[in-house]
Amino acid sequence: NHHLSASIANASWGTLISQLKYKCAWYGKKLIIIDPKNTSRICHECKQKNHEFDSLSQSEWLAAREWDCPNCHAHLDRDVNAAKNILAKGLETLA
Repeated sequence: NHHLSASIANASWGTLISQLKYKCAWYGKKLIIIDPKNTSRICHECKQKNHEFDSLSQSEWLAAREWDCPNCHAHLDRDVNAAKNILAKGLETLA
């Protein structure tokens, strides 16, 4: 059952985050949670969102592993780009 497995996955993430919050508090560390929304669609070089992807279905978007930024023409790997954007958001939060 797809709905049941999705529910279990969501509960697992909630448990993981709760445990991370607890451990960070225990050790005096700061946990930064970053919303991953659009992190793979925003160019990490020029910070512009690629609106060419707005009309794609989820499966079409997931099939696009690499893309070229229409603004600065950087060639981007979707996952690496998202990781760089998430890192930048985390560092910005710490500043």
